[in-house]
Amino acid sequence: MVANATAAYTNPSGWQISYLKSWKCDKVEMPDPATSALVFFQGEDDAVERLAVSMLPVSDTNPASLLQKVKTDVYMRYDSAEVDKETRISQGNQSALLTSFVGLDTTHPGVKTHTLLMVMVRNGKGYVISARTAEEHFTNGGRYSKRW
Repeated sequence: MVANATAAYTNPSGWQISYLKSWKCDKVEMPDPATSALVFFQGEDDAVERLAVSMLPVSDTNPASLLQKVKTDVYMRYDSAEVDKETRISQGNQSALLTSFVGLDTTHPGVKTHTLLMVMVRNGKGYVISARTAEEHFTNGGRYSKRW
């Protein structure tokens, strides 16, 4: 098996994402799967290194509004969180915002993590995609690439 082989996950609402084939896909049960989803891709339950996708209904089509809500959640879930300035990008012909943050996840005391975060809004649904790893494993000089 190739070390970095990927698998694809397709959500019933149509979005798709690739993840490491060696990781498992953990879907959180949602009250209305047609409008909401939360999926974690990780090597083990509540792993420090993971990929997460959240889909939720939104009334505001501006990704900046969604990012502001996500930042509030980041400051509640991470100690000493430092969120970088966001960059506007295009993802699948949609306007999106990309940022990163460093912090101490409250579920992993003492572990400093670095997370890449992308938010976008499409057809009344907000999407939040995050990729997290331990800070010491983060590469590219501590900065994310504009190419997601």
